[in-house]
Amino acid sequence: MLRMADPKSEYPVLIQRHVLERLYGNNGRLGFLGEHVAALQRSLWMSLREPVFHPSGRDDGSVLVEYRVGDRKLGYVVARRVSDRVVVLTFLFLTMDSTPEGRELRRQLGLSRDDKTFLGLDTLDKFALTDVRADPHLRTVLEKCGCGHLCECGDNDLLVRQGHADAMKEYLNLDDFPEVADLGSPQPSELRLWGMPVPVGLSSDDAP
Repeated sequence: MLRMADPKSEYPVLIQRHVLERLYGNNGRLGFLGEHVAALQRSLWMSLREPVFHPSGRDDGSVLVEYRVGDRKLGYVVARRVSDRVVVLTFLFLTMDSTPEGRELRRQLGLSRDDKTFLGLDTLDKFALTDVRADPHLRTVLEKCGCGHLCECGDNDLLVRQGHADAMKEYLNLDDFPEVADLGSPQPSELRLWGMPVPVGLSSDDAP
């Protein structure tokens, strides 16, 4: 059941297959978390059970509902009331164009959808499994756009892919964006799914 604008009104929910494919399918946006299917489904249920709404910017009556894993917002699902039920249409990763954070990435950095695809900023793995997560300059900029916490979804002992941070800074011309503060290394508190840490690993074969 999903409680919409009227706190006294609850509606049965129909979740389209596209939502699940975007979460953990072959082209899922949550990358390494995709193997934790049951936990991601439970996170979807919890997010809909206690919804946090945002305008979708569409003219079809749909809204954005925050998708959270534990206490971390990883994106939104698009939901629309249809007759006596609510249909969940798709999942949007946090950085996608139609999200508040995606609009900030465009406003502050001029990033288009193609730019984000090219840089890999449309998937969680770029934030959690590369050296982007430990670069203070990039993290400062991402924090300003509401995406910095994605860099804390891994753990400090993780073997990360190197070279991505420098390539991204060069692409973004980040000399135009002064470093404000050194945020330090990502916090070692790993991403947790219902009280259990998510095991994250990357073999040396995955390095560039």
